[in-house]
Amino acid sequence: MLRDARVALQRIVDETPWDIDYRILRAQAEILGARWALREGEPEGALLDDAAKPLSGATDRERARPQLYQTLAEIHELRAAFRASRREGAGDEIAKGLAMAEKALAWNPHMATALAVKGALLLLDARTARDLDAAQAAARRAREALSAARRENPLIVRDRGPLFEEATRLVGAHAAR
Repeated sequence: MLRDARVALQRIVDETPWDIDYRILRAQAEILGARWALREGEPEGALLDDAAKPLSGATDRERARPQLYQTLAEIHELRAAFRASRREGAGDEIAKGLAMAEKALAWNPHMATALAVKGALLLLDARTARDLDAAQAAARRAREALSAARRENPLIVRDRGPLFEEATRLVGAHAAR
């Protein structure tokens, strides 16, 4: 089904390359594929690069499309998680993802998906931080962002539930030290 969606969306993108909304949908199909691959094992880095291809050039100017920035933030989140899983530096991807999430939230401060991605990126930052104070601050900010996402859309817990639990656990663990 995912392959069929990719083909159909790519056909539409090829026919209407100026329509950013279809390019966002095409990137989201790739994100879905990357998330599935992550659950099944380790995806190749190229798979994560494929997710960004439909959006190349989309940030050449400011766009009033929070979904664009949220989708880019999610791509950076996946790249950061991939790099962290390989014990490579993820800081650059985390920073870029947070910047994109903030752009999405600047357009729509109630966007649950952008808040959830922001929380996931901050949680990655907390996990990879070498400094205890920085890890605690990132975990706290992650819990705040994830809680805000849940307030905006309680159904987000279906996809991001484990992150809520981990952020709460990390904040408690750091506070106990």
